[in-house]
Amino acid sequence: MNASAGVSLFLPVAPPGPASVSSDLDLGISVSKSNPAGALVLGSDAMGAKLAIGELGVALRLKNGAPNLTFFARKGKATIRPNDPFLRLILGDGIALDFAVEAEADTAGKLRLTNGTGLKASLPVPTLPTGPFKLQLITLGLEPVGNSFLHLKVELSASFGVDLGPFAASVDRLGVLLDLDIGNAANPVAFAFKLPNGIGLVLDAGIVKGGGYLSVDGTSYAGVLELKMLAVDVKAIAILDTKSEAGFSLLLLIFGQFPAIQLSFGFTL
Repeated sequence: MNASAGVSLFLPVAPPGPASVSSDLDLGISVSKSNPAGALVLGSDAMGAKLAIGELGVALRLKNGAPNLTFFARKGKATIRPNDPFLRLILGDGIALDFAVEAEADTAGKLRLTNGTGLKASLPVPTLPTGPFKLQLITLGLEPVGNSFLHLKVELSASFGVDLGPFAASVDRLGVLLDLDIGNAANPVAFAFKLPNGIGLVLDAGIVKGGGYLSVDGTSYAGVLELKMLAVDVKAIAILDTKSEAGFSLLLLIFGQFPAIQLSFGFTL
């Protein structure tokens, strides 16, 4: 059997004069959890979206007597492979985005996102997404429920363009939604796939040119397209259903405006 004991003795020493601290004092400490496979993994490919964060942590910094508390999520990757057949046509095998997020708490008890305005920020993109995409924007938004940071609704979405033959599509804020509720011990985190706010389309097929915008309502898309075929203006009301038996179905109500035909005696047709 082994045993040991020790005694520590502290002798206070009075300074010869008043103690002071230089104005450039800067102290910091951080605690984080990291895992190459993901310190936090939410969702799955079957759900259409998966979110993996490689490092989660918090840092406290004390500079010139002013405390600063920072929360960070680094080495994150959001993978989107929607089950929606129309979005699969646009995205192909899907899209993967790398991201990093930091939020700061000030002395007034308010939280703000770094490089953002309040609780909304446009994130830098460390790595461009895979596939034939033109990334335009990554949006992160936090919304406290009842002004309480114990219950947050979080949106992480991307806006990007993609070429589809003669069409050029612009997808607005496709991503993932999180519902973080610390007070709900049974289910503190809820995860869901976020449909885009809308899809813009531009067509350039030689003699046929034009474009339009489709807004999203549940599993349906609806909007107006305006095309020009030589001298004929064509407008269409489009309704797209992505839950039909054929995968998706498109209804177009088309009407055209033809140039006036001159008749005799000043009449036109």
